[in-house]
Amino acid sequence: MTTTTQAPSPKVKNPNRWLPSLATAVVIILVAGFLVARANPSLFDPATPLEIANEYMEARNAFDASRAQELINPDAAISDTPIIGYDELELGYEMLQIYGFQYEPYACEEFGALVRCTYQMTSELQRIVGAPPVEGEFDIFVEEGRIDQLYHGFNFDDFGPNFEAFIDWIGATHPESFDQLFREQGAVATPVLTRESRDLAATYLAEYDQFVNG
Repeated sequence: MTTTTQAPSPKVKNPNRWLPSLATAVVIILVAGFLVARANPSLFDPATPLEIANEYMEARNAFDASRAQELINPDAAISDTPIIGYDELELGYEMLQIYGFQYEPYACEEFGALVRCTYQMTSELQRIVGAPPVEGEFDIFVEEGRIDQLYHGFNFDDFGPNFEAFIDWIGATHPESFDQLFREQGAVATPVLTRESRDLAATYLAEYDQFVNG
């Protein structure tokens, strides 16, 4: 008797066997994308130049250098006494806080990529001598969602006498510290940005307040 052994038929793979897993993965991705969009709406709805400028003004008045650094391009052109570059933002905001600079109320108006923010500025130097607020403005240029140029139209004409009175007092009372505290920036003297100058400014401002007001 002859016995014939038939070779087993090759197993045919189901071409649709991955569909359930694929569908599950797609659902997970869609849900994750929805959650990310809800948590970070700016990823899908970029902030306008006006919104970015308002955020910058809020960060500045809160002395929040970290937030300002997020809003400003590291290569941005900055002309913002006493800050003249991105790397000076942290120490600059610490110095602004010591001098108590506040830029409010403020109002921002958008002109395409340019936003102009006008403000009423107060500071410790004005408070000490009883001087009124000073008007000024920021010109903020936004490109691709970040500040690319920042120009501070600081009102030296109106604020100058308050600062000059403090400078003159430093020169008469602490001449040895003058160069540690101030540097020439154009035609005016502005604060030097170092940790040592920051600490000296805090000490001498308190002493100046005592000298003026007793």
